[in-house]
Amino acid sequence: MKKAPLILLFLPMFAFAQEDFKGIAEETCACIQKKDLSNASKKSIEVALGLCMFEVIQARHIEVDMSDGDAMRKFGEKVGMQMAPICPDIFTKLMEDAAPPQPATTNESVSGVIKSIEEKEFLFITIKDESNKEIRLVWLRHVAGADEFLNDYKKLIGKKVTVTYQIFELFNAKAKGYFGYKMITALTLK
Repeated sequence: MKKAPLILLFLPMFAFAQEDFKGIAEETCACIQKKDLSNASKKSIEVALGLCMFEVIQARHIEVDMSDGDAMRKFGEKVGMQMAPICPDIFTKLMEDAAPPQPATTNESVSGVIKSIEEKEFLFITIKDESNKEIRLVWLRHVAGADEFLNDYKKLIGKKVTVTYQIFELFNAKAKGYFGYKMITALTLK
């Protein structure tokens, strides 16, 4: 019985806090809508939102520990939840920029003789093409037409093949950088 009156004492404080976040959200939206963000990047919009929110915080004399990143993030999330229905155009713009379009991968192919197969963290296949140039490819995923060689892929050495591949950038931990690898997607025996 004693718990119920205690909870009733704190209810007005929770309601006030929610209303306060809504007021901050309204003022932040008003600030951000004054800016021309039609050609702005996601990062520029985020910075503009942060600056507008900071202006509102200062104008309202709200005490927020700027050195506590976690507290600032939580505060921003609460304001953001209130802002979304007030100025949805800004959040729509942020969502549009959230996932940049991926470049289309194109298939390329090479014909020749499989010279060697290296077993490392993945299989690396070296093909000597018709001009005697050696091309190194990586077998990372399912390779169409190679199912019969899964248990004994070394049988491919010396075979004439046409290999279809795509170039993917992968992080090479030893070299500490991204490099283009030719990933095999299909293999056809000649």
